[in-house]
Amino acid sequence: MTTRRRFLSRTAALAAGAFLAPGLTPALAARSPRTLLSGARRDGGLPRTLVVVELAGGNDGLNTVVPAGDDAYHAARGELAITDGLALDEHRALHPALGALHRHFAEGRLAVVEGVGYTEPNRSHFLSRDIWHAGDRRGRGRGDGWLGRLAAAHLDDPDAVVCVGKDVPYACRVAGRSPLSLESAAGFGLLGGRKPLTGGVEMHDAMTDAKHDAMSAATTAGHDGRELAEIAERELVQAREASAQVRAAVDAHEPGAEYPDEDLADDLRLAAALVASGLGPRVITVKRGGFDTHSNQRNRQRALLRELDASLDAFHADLAAHGVADRVVVLVWSEFGRRVAPNGSGGTDHGTAGPVFLLGDGVRGGLHGAPPSLTELDDKGDLVHTTDFRRVYASLLRDWFDVDPAPLLGPADDGPWAPLDLLG
Repeated sequence: MTTRRRFLSRTAALAAGAFLAPGLTPALAARSPRTLLSGARRDGGLPRTLVVVELAGGNDGLNTVVPAGDDAYHAARGELAITDGLALDEHRALHPALGALHRHFAEGRLAVVEGVGYTEPNRSHFLSRDIWHAGDRRGRGRGDGWLGRLAAAHLDDPDAVVCVGKDVPYACRVAGRSPLSLESAAGFGLLGGRKPLTGGVEMHDAMTDAKHDAMSAATTAGHDGRELAEIAERELVQAREASAQVRAAVDAHEPGAEYPDEDLADDLRLAAALVASGLGPRVITVKRGGFDTHSNQRNRQRALLRELDASLDAFHADLAAHGVADRVVVLVWSEFGRRVAPNGSGGTDHGTAGPVFLLGDGVRGGLHGAPPSLTELDDKGDLVHTTDFRRVYASLLRDWFDVDPAPLLGPADDGPWAPLDLLG
């Protein structure tokens, strides 16, 4: 079980964002100082929260949701094939390391969406991740991320997006704003800042640096920097107060489940504390890397999926113990799947389509989408996707956040992206 000391050491830094970077515009500087996680409803109830778990590196979907009843799978995978999976139906099974998720599936709170991808797939980690993060085939050419657009246009407070980890996903970026970041490192820090901030002299130095940056940016742009410096100082004071608020919420949180001693579990425990505390985050993102299994895949993926399984199970049990499990849905995705045929190193190389999971009490559990064919492959010998990932996003936007997905995702070739029936 993760100790309180180890957990607190990972709850680190609440970042105030990139609003102090050179190039700060007067319009951005003029906005009112942010308040931390102000998404809680005025009637005291908790808003709905989306927790996005990214499996970075390209998780092997064929060995996660296993086409166990397909002879073509066993013929293609050979010794890498999973033969002891946990049956979902007569044709498909979950990896044996996913025992808790298998139970959630049986109890109706896990949705498995098969064959998720996009046309003309990109097998580059960076470019494919950008496409998923942007919710657009143009990737960063779209200009901002799909969650950033959601926050700016529809959430009660665009600042109620929290990124847990060392980097801020592009999905959360939007022009003129930067999401809050809880960095897994000691101390309180500014996203993109010079060093961690822990109060005292370091905070004072950082505030001095911030005012200097604001002055420099304003001078370069031909503006008086004094007003910007005052805004910078107010924002930093608020950030320091926000840090104390987050730390108090985390310290007061009594987990309703035993979490495994894993980084992903630490991040999800922090997410549970934020939700249960009533601070009101609307979107929380976490990331677990390591899924680029070019070699020794059998052992590596088993360990990774076991960590995912135990961490998600503890997270849901923690939320349930605090009576907020019905307010949270978890989206689990990876930038692409792996090749159908193994390589010569006991692993698989970059592929295309893969499964997506949704977990939560409000999820319409079961199998969704269609399994990709293992005999009708693309010209590179990879799976052809059967469900565009933007249909999953459209489902969350329409049925979890109650917003029209069309303006946020743009059109498909034949009209708006059609949502799936993933949420009850």
